[in-house]
Amino acid sequence: MEYRVIIIGTDHRYQRRDVELDNRAHELFTLLLRNLASEHGVRGIAEECNLAALAEYDVEESTVEAIARDLKVPHRYCDPDRRERAALGISQENDIRAGHILDNVSEEQIQSEIQDSLRRREVYWLQQVNDFDLWPVLFVCGADHVQSFASLLKSQGHTVVIAEHDWGA
Repeated sequence: MEYRVIIIGTDHRYQRRDVELDNRAHELFTLLLRNLASEHGVRGIAEECNLAALAEYDVEESTVEAIARDLKVPHRYCDPDRRERAALGISQENDIRAGHILDNVSEEQIQSEIQDSLRRREVYWLQQVNDFDLWPVLFVCGADHVQSFASLLKSQGHTVVIAEHDWGA
């Protein structure tokens, strides 16, 4: 079996249909996801997002989840919420920087901690995608994760198609 992941990197605002963005851009994003799902025969759609993050913006479901529902394919939120992140030792960049504000820590050390935390998060996504176990799967994530997540997937034997490095940029 081929474990194929089609990755779309974008701005998270498209995932929550942010009103700051042009409605036409949201329509094009929806069209892109639908076309890629059809073109690749995806059996599931997953994303870097979680319900708690959506709730912070007063959003009940992501654009990605709505598209999956319309296409009648399963959907999965793959990003850990704040509590899960704490348990996994995953910190946000701002928290890492704030934690060293009084320390004499170099920018290089801070960047190393940030990258380590990002990799832990991506390993979590990998576990979620593997547990989802629907191939091929369409995965939507922030543009800054495309290359590193693709590399992680490839290192684990997945076939990766990067459909968009930074859609909407």
